[in-house]
Amino acid sequence: MDLVSGSPWTGGGSIGPGIGNELDYMVQVVDTNGNVGVSTYKGEFHQAVLLPDPPDPTEVIIDIPPPDVGDWHTGPVTIEVSTDPALDLWYSIDQGSDHYLDTGGQIAVSGDGPHAVAIWGEGYEATFGIAIDSTPPEITIATPPFGAVYELGTAAAASFACVDAGSGIAACTGTTANGNPLPTDQIGTHSLQIDAADNVGHTSTASRSYEIVGPVTFVVGPNPAEIGQEVTATAAFTATSHPVNAVIDWGDGTICDTGVDPECVVDSATVEATHFYDATGVHAIAITLFHGDSLVQTADEVFLAVFDPTAGSVSGYG
Repeated sequence: MDLVSGSPWTGGGSIGPGIGNELDYMVQVVDTNGNVGVSTYKGEFHQAVLLPDPPDPTEVIIDIPPPDVGDWHTGPVTIEVSTDPALDLWYSIDQGSDHYLDTGGQIAVSGDGPHAVAIWGEGYEATFGIAIDSTPPEITIATPPFGAVYELGTAAAASFACVDAGSGIAACTGTTANGNPLPTDQIGTHSLQIDAADNVGHTSTASRSYEIVGPVTFVVGPNPAEIGQEVTATAAFTATSHPVNAVIDWGDGTICDTGVDPECVVDSATVEATHFYDATGVHAIAITLFHGDSLVQTADEVFLAVFDPTAGSVSGYG
């Protein structure tokens, strides 16, 4: 081969079959002036392996069920994902733990509220949202509280709230409007009912009972009474669903407790107690009535005069 002075030369040759993995060659070049150059090489030869092209992202198929109402699903959602087996995919929900997604795998999304789903792999990435509302609204009633007992005519305002973890509250109404006075003008058992609905049609109902009682009537006799004479105190009250306990203060430093003292007896709607005074004077007798832990009632004090019939008469003027 003739070389042109000053011009570089490159070249190559084919490798014949059967040479194995070893490659050994020598190159000798002589220019027009007779100068000789020699180069040798001995090394390993491997046939190059071509890597397949990565899968086309369009080969990932994500099947999301359509929402039930507006943008909301009314139950758990199962997402079907299919792709080329050569493409490894992972997913996460709400930026939680990474999960490997098998070919033809499923992604289960549950729990009320909006969720963010991410799927990724080599050369592929997708994110989308799923909104779920599978439960009815929750209703809380603050007033009346559990086991409430009110005296006739007591002012008490209804207090309640409706919340929904998903699509939100569409309606929250009560038989007494929130903040309005509860009916307390009739003795007996009453009820406050609340109805709620969310924006996908779930509904719920809650109710709370309360009791209205009349005033306590309290009489003591005989009045006046002699020293040592049996005095009887009687009270009448409105029965409720709660156990009743009564305490009578006789005004002489002693009390009578229906939960302790046998001379004090309470039944469904009355209290009766007896007492003996050993000193003259005017005594202020009082009763306190407990309807469980729900209500404490009292009555006007009764003033009892106790005298000594053997002490003679008293006269005077003023």
